[in-house]
Amino acid sequence: DTSLATQHTSIGIVTNEEVVPFESYCTPELAMQWLDEHEPTLASHLAQRQRLDFRCMRRYTYSAQRVFSPERWACTGEAGLFTDPFLSSGSDLISMSNSLISEFIRLDMQDELKSEIVEQWNRWFLNTAEGTTRNIQSHYSHFDHGALHAAKLLWGFHSRPVWFFNLLFNLLLMPGALSNTDKLAVLKELSDEFEKVKQLSQRMTQLFDDWQAMSRGLFRFDWIDYFSLPTLRNTWEDAERTPKSAADFRDGLLRGFRLAEDAAQVFFYLAVEDVAPDHLKRLPIPFGVNAWAVSLRPEAWEEDGLFDSPSTSRDLSPLIEEISSLFMRQHACAETLQLVGVD
Repeated sequence: DTSLATQHTSIGIVTNEEVVPFESYCTPELAMQWLDEHEPTLASHLAQRQRLDFRCMRRYTYSAQRVFSPERWACTGEAGLFTDPFLSSGSDLISMSNSLISEFIRLDMQDELKSEIVEQWNRWFLNTAEGTTRNIQSHYSHFDHGALHAAKLLWGFHSRPVWFFNLLFNLLLMPGALSNTDKLAVLKELSDEFEKVKQLSQRMTQLFDDWQAMSRGLFRFDWIDYFSLPTLRNTWEDAERTPKSAADFRDGLLRGFRLAEDAAQVFFYLAVEDVAPDHLKRLPIPFGVNAWAVSLRPEAWEEDGLFDSPSTSRDLSPLIEEISSLFMRQHACAETLQLVGVD
């Protein structure tokens, strides 16, 4: 639900049609029946209220081939594209779009706006928006598995937003911190890193899908305070820090990439603990594997290169303990206790 400036409240039913058919709630009467079945508390409250309006929209999420043009036009907000509404990323994308358009206008007024600048930001913005939607929609299949869905959200918070918000705050919302030349140079320099993180995200999506299909229900949780995790909190705060130079900006992005790499290994470890605990003894101590080779197919680990050139020489035990402590286990084994350092 959304509170509007008119002091009214807008309530929306947003679904994946593969799970909840649009025809099951596409009229006022059907919508109330749907709420009565799935959200009875809300439905009983609405029964005492006057409905002022009702609208339906299919294919709520859409993209575009271009939102910024070298011919000096741009589209922002719903006029350009709209990401999946779950997790409310629309405002983030609108702020990015508006910031970029403002930067284009500033450069144009100084006769510094070049076609390649607009083209690069157009590609970057479309890739960011489409990647956001893919990431959000990958959560849908886990909604009925509380602990695994929480783990998937935690993976998302450790991977994408850390570098995503570094870009948002330091690249767009504070455009005067670096020159446009420096910004583009850093993005070009790190293009391979962005591609690697994209590949890692795809690998982890498969891992979580397999985890759900194979889970023994080892983990449960009562409540998770994301910012009780020192690593996550500190890294997010670091992402909001204004860079002093292009090198400082690059290093901040790299720290975000490394956290994604570390977190992938930690969630792989937790998945193995749940799905294939007999194979925990095969994992190295101190723990570290190739994050781009993680899977829940133990028979393929060697062939996939899981144990080849571990992604990092950093000590992952603090991050394992940090994340692992959020979940309660129905049971545990000796290998689990040894790896996470539990007495």
